[in-house]
Amino acid sequence: MSASGSSDCEKTGGNAKDVDANAVDSEATGNMAGSLESLQTPVEGTLTSASVVEKQTPCNNDHIKEEGKAKTNAESTLDITLPERMPIPTPLPMPIPLPSGRPDSLPGAYAVGTSFAGLITSFARRTGEDSVIAGNEAEPEDSPSESPPLLQGTLVGPPRNRRRLQAASCHPAMVHTSQLPITGTAVRDDDNGQKRRAALFALAVVVMLAVIVALVLGLLGVFAGNNEGEPLQILAGSKEENTNDSLSTLQRIKQEGILRCEYREVPNNITDIPGFSYSFCLAVAAAIFGQETAKDKIDFQKFKNRTSLFAPLVEGQVDLYCSGYTHTMERDVLQTQVKTGLSFTAPFLYIGMAVAGDPFHVGCVEDNFRHLYECQSLKICVRQDTTYASIVQAAIPRRYIVPVETVGHATKGFVKGDCNVIALGSFAALSAEEIAAAGYNGSYVRSERYFSKEPLGLATRKDDPEFTAFVAAILDSLFVAELHNITQATAHLFPPMQIFGIDSQYMFQDAISAVGNYGEIYKRHLARGIPRATLNEVNQGTTGLLFSHPFGAIGENTREEDKIPLGDDVQSIVERGSVRCGISANAERAGFASKVNSTVSSVAYEGFEIDLCQSLSTSLFQGQPNKIQFVEVEKPEHGFALLASGAIDVLAGVTSSLQNRVKEPSTGLGYSFSVPYFYDSVHNSNLCMATNQDAHDWSVWVYWIVTALIFAEEQGIGQETSNMMPEVLLFGNQYKRMFRDAILEVGNYGDLFDRNLKAINIPRTGQNMLNQNSNQGPQHYAPPGFI
Repeated sequence: MSASGSSDCEKTGGNAKDVDANAVDSEATGNMAGSLESLQTPVEGTLTSASVVEKQTPCNNDHIKEEGKAKTNAESTLDITLPERMPIPTPLPMPIPLPSGRPDSLPGAYAVGTSFAGLITSFARRTGEDSVIAGNEAEPEDSPSESPPLLQGTLVGPPRNRRRLQAASCHPAMVHTSQLPITGTAVRDDDNGQKRRAALFALAVVVMLAVIVALVLGLLGVFAGNNEGEPLQILAGSKEENTNDSLSTLQRIKQEGILRCEYREVPNNITDIPGFSYSFCLAVAAAIFGQETAKDKIDFQKFKNRTSLFAPLVEGQVDLYCSGYTHTMERDVLQTQVKTGLSFTAPFLYIGMAVAGDPFHVGCVEDNFRHLYECQSLKICVRQDTTYASIVQAAIPRRYIVPVETVGHATKGFVKGDCNVIALGSFAALSAEEIAAAGYNGSYVRSERYFSKEPLGLATRKDDPEFTAFVAAILDSLFVAELHNITQATAHLFPPMQIFGIDSQYMFQDAISAVGNYGEIYKRHLARGIPRATLNEVNQGTTGLLFSHPFGAIGENTREEDKIPLGDDVQSIVERGSVRCGISANAERAGFASKVNSTVSSVAYEGFEIDLCQSLSTSLFQGQPNKIQFVEVEKPEHGFALLASGAIDVLAGVTSSLQNRVKEPSTGLGYSFSVPYFYDSVHNSNLCMATNQDAHDWSVWVYWIVTALIFAEEQGIGQETSNMMPEVLLFGNQYKRMFRDAILEVGNYGDLFDRNLKAINIPRTGQNMLNQNSNQGPQHYAPPGFI
């Protein structure tokens, strides 16, 4: 399947107010992939920051026109001073207008200064919400004659994008211009004298008012108090609460000296579920505070109200849910009780619904309830409001179901005869010894079969992706340690890393020293009651890893967009009318993305990743596969820079590694990734679709579209049977066919592989196989970047 690159985008005019902010020059898009190697070797210069917009007024087109009166044709060209060694081309127009109409679009908040040895005629940088960096060039005073010019400009835009640029301070970034890419850094604008003087004046006024108020309150405290002159009571903690609101989760945990973990009791004498969950909280605490004091730095929170299961996490009462909750699309996108989605790590335990009880009635369940006439006496005790209850309710009439609140109630119900089968998570299924101890004397068996997929992950809030990445890194390090035979006793062999800062360079050693590697944790807490089935072993690279996670109630929870609007990340793509997909289409990537001859366009592409981009387009734009603008990138670091700047929405063909998820080297930012769609076990690598971390709704959209392709192959669903895919209401009624349209256009994962990779003799083996019950292998994955 092939797709044409966008070639009819609107060209920018000479006047900035005539430019369509949503249009991308197709010629410029093609040049985004220009290599920095085409530039001369940079000569280091002094990095400065200066505002080119002096008035504190909204940056609309009229404001640009006023600036143009004082500067030579400033609204269409830039005043340029070039080194003598460079040729002078015709200046190009400013490609993107400045935003207007929002208080946070005032200029002067940040500035960008870049030093380079190339030729720049104009520059503008999108940040994802029509924010730009714009400005002109000037020679720095007292600079050597051989020094390159300094590019200076002012950033205007929403706070979250300012935060992104601030986080990338002093890290190279690709900034797209009308001719070629340049490198740059983001810094604070401390040179706006007018703003600084105004701030100092305001601060002085506030201080004077505070002194006056304090004096008045002090007098009132003396005269209005009791006979002993008790002072006024100040609300304790108010200052700390206000300060903590501005801190990230990890910063607040370090400041308070406490990690707050959710705790859930699962009564079972054979398996130590609480101890298993506790180990992951302890590992995170050890990584933050050090192994020696970690146990004293944990505050466990226990919550009984299951109607608002995730409210304590969303409201900030808890930092980490570690008891184990199934990672589903529903929980990723929209939990209706809390009106938001959550973030999950990779699963730390794969389980499923298991059944136990009277042998005859367990056989009825194992036979998929096909002989209910003979099983009229079947009664199943199952915990209400769980994924297990949904599975049972979908399979048999409700008259066979006995809903209970806890595992203990299920046990009592079975002993009393209220039910003859117990349906629980495999880790909670009771052994014959335990059921006998509870007073049951009859025959009892546990089924060896799982009746559902239950990948249990650590859950965090979606609004702090940095903390999610921190927790995920700790969990991954436990898998890596087992893979490389590093144990609790030899934790010092795990290499120190400064990816979270020099103060945290021994965080992985501390985590492993506190709890051991994953295999040690499992053996200590679960092995006696739950033999370590193949799913919960670490994959060695020889068996399949393609394994879809469950969707959850995606067809029941409908998003009411007037109450719970889609994120700006998705809305901006919809309003623009196209997905900007970054691809690397060179001869070495045949089968994944390559250029082909076309009779309808000057540039066309085909390959696995082209199909993936088309699946995103057709899912988002109601069956239209060509709502795409392909942007070629020469190297992954160029693509990450374009992604960070908002020039593209998704980047294909990049590796989900520790570095790229935490602090990608060229931008200094972390990114979100889809499930890998290709594994290279020889080089311990993978290929994924990458998105910006703070674009939560769009990131989970991309993740679950790739997952849907795997699910479709698992279920034998292809293009002709695409209507067998479930409807999705989590993003709104207009997107309910997102899965069906994606499969209808490109087919399932196996179709993509055969059409693009098998056709050029790339065999489908090892980790690129489905991990199904018929040939199930280890599912835990040790990602690259640690050792």
